[in-house]
Amino acid sequence: MYSKMKKKIILFEPDVLLKNTLLDQISLNRDFEINEVSVLRDIQYQLQKSAFDLIIIGTNREAYSLSSIRQFIRDSEISNIVLFMIEPQISETSFFGESTEKHYFIERPFRIHHLNKKISTILAKIS
Repeated sequence: MYSKMKKKIILFEPDVLLKNTLLDQISLNRDFEINEVSVLRDIQYQLQKSAFDLIIIGTNREAYSLSSIRQFIRDSEISNIVLFMIEPQISETSFFGESTEKHYFIERPFRIHHLNKKISTILAKIS
């Protein structure tokens, strides 16, 4: 029996309630192995331990603005594909300039179905 490799995903979401909901919903897809981190710097730690197919990062206006997260990714030299869950008023293309080929965006609020579809589409592109 052929078993395909699970796609490995890191999830960072500052809102605990939303993070738990996303973990529950995304892990329903048996093709995904999801690791959750509570602080941004743990993304680096996870990446040092293992290879990941996708990083999903939630943003908020306070501690985790898109600009602070972008700075973190640059400083950490993270080259993985990242899906950002962003506030609707952010124009991501102007924000990220030329680096958008590895960065995808989904606007909040979104339906979990749309998030799962976006994840599958991104992972299909890279496999």
